[in-house]
Amino acid sequence: MLFRPIRWADWITGPETDVQALELAAGFAPGTQADWRQLVDKALKGASYDRLRSVTDDGSPIEPLYAGRRDVAAVSGRPAAQPWTVVTRISHPSPAIANRMILDDLNGGAGGIDLVLSSSSHARGSGVAIETLADLEQLLDGVHLDLVSLHANAGYESRPLLAMLLALAEKRGLAPSMLDIRPAADPIARMIQRGSWVAPLEWYAPRIQDLLHHCDETGLTGPVGHADGRVWHAAGASGAQELAYTLATAVSYLRIVDEAGIVDAPQDRIDVALAADADQFGTIAKFRAM
Repeated sequence: MLFRPIRWADWITGPETDVQALELAAGFAPGTQADWRQLVDKALKGASYDRLRSVTDDGSPIEPLYAGRRDVAAVSGRPAAQPWTVVTRISHPSPAIANRMILDDLNGGAGGIDLVLSSSSHARGSGVAIETLADLEQLLDGVHLDLVSLHANAGYESRPLLAMLLALAEKRGLAPSMLDIRPAADPIARMIQRGSWVAPLEWYAPRIQDLLHHCDETGLTGPVGHADGRVWHAAGASGAQELAYTLATAVSYLRIVDEAGIVDAPQDRIDVALAADADQFGTIAKFRAM
């Protein structure tokens, strides 16, 4: 059985007519903010309009309604038409079970894998158990490494995991330049979760720089440092505090990258993650600010 594809124009005007502009506001009477306020006052039945106002955890006021700005230009937060990548978190201890979860999610539309080992600061008591190359082969069986974005959340095991991933890619005939592998080096997050400084950041800097140079030598030019605001959010930080601490973390890693002599777009060697919660508008504002 053959189906004729339906064009957008068919939905608007029918298949035999020219495409016309779709006027979503057609048929609605014009309204002003004053009209809206009159209806609100009627619904409040004498109660104060201030009850509709609220404040963020940082004390910023939130009005119940905002008028669109006409005197500013739109700010693009990302390149136009750039696709989103849906990244699935994988942290089941069993490589076999984790493999089935990966394939299910990739077949369901995911384009990236957030591979969390038990050594990661985001393991939360779980984490995939990868001890040998055979474990990794079982985990990534059926996964086309050159078609997915792989976030390697392995904490202090980032270097061994990266070495095994490159060995697996070589075994499959894939050059490192064909891969999008991102070692999520984030010692600051581990310190936050522990609540104490195991060692000063200067102690970790040479290790991060060594990882950077190793990635460059093997052809991996993506992010290595990972400034993660989710640990601050989980610790109770407000939106503004999460932004501030995450930016401070990113700047710290950027200095380490700069000291490593990475001269080509050093900012591209830092990844940033933020928490998205039930506060839809606050989340959008936070991401736009970052």
